[in-house]
Amino acid sequence: MAPKKDVKKPVAAAAAAPAPAPAPAPAPAPAKPKEEKIDLSAIKIEFSKEQQD
Repeated sequence: MAPKKDVKKPVAAAAAAPAPAPAPAPAPAPAKPKEEKIDLSAIKIEFSKEQQD
């Protein structure tokens, strides 16, 4: 029983280390799609103006 607890401790420490690493990775990813969405909105507005003319 005692050795099993010792094995779980290092596993938890290893799991805690990779957890903070993936967190910062997804943060910069959403920044790019936001810029693309803004560009699409601007294009849609331009098309609407052309249709009205």
